[in-house]
Amino acid sequence: MSYQSSPFGGVGNVEKDQAGGSAASTNAHYGLRDTQDGIVGGGKLESSGSIQEAVVYFKASDFTVESATVAAFDTQLSLPAGSIVVDGLFEVTETFTTSGTISTSTKIHVGESGSEVANGVEASGQATEFAAATSLDAVGNGEWGDGTALAAQDVSVNFVAGGGTITSFTGGAGKVVVRYRKV
Repeated sequence: MSYQSSPFGGVGNVEKDQAGGSAASTNAHYGLRDTQDGIVGGGKLESSGSIQEAVVYFKASDFTVESATVAAFDTQLSLPAGSIVVDGLFEVTETFTTSGTISTSTKIHVGESGSEVANGVEASGQATEFAAATSLDAVGNGEWGDGTALAAQDVSVNFVAGGGTITSFTGGAGKVVVRYRKV
């Protein structure tokens, strides 16, 4: 919550007396602030146009290795129902250190929970997605790439790193910005 104390309240305040203010301290409450489902280092960015942006910062310790080929991360982010995804911008700021085999099929995907590869955006190129680099996926996959509005309910967003054989993530960090039209 956000509060502000006003200089026009309080006993012995000359400005208060001239303005006919209260003898008590004056506070203003500006309401709850949206932190996007608890995301502290990211969330939805303010926008004045029709395109909105959601940012998620991630690090290696956020991922859980679910099998020998997949590591996942629940962002706790959700995109509004009916949104149309425009693109996804990945920026790996610290090279990821992994155990296992990273191949040209290894990608970082961000997309709809449970179908991140089919309905999402991915860091493009080859097996260097885990190196410090920036990549833009302006096409997307499935519902995130054909200009179709997302489902009638809010869509949960997850990360998945898959392909090759991933046994652990021990270092690395980055962010992804998903741009979408809120319909």
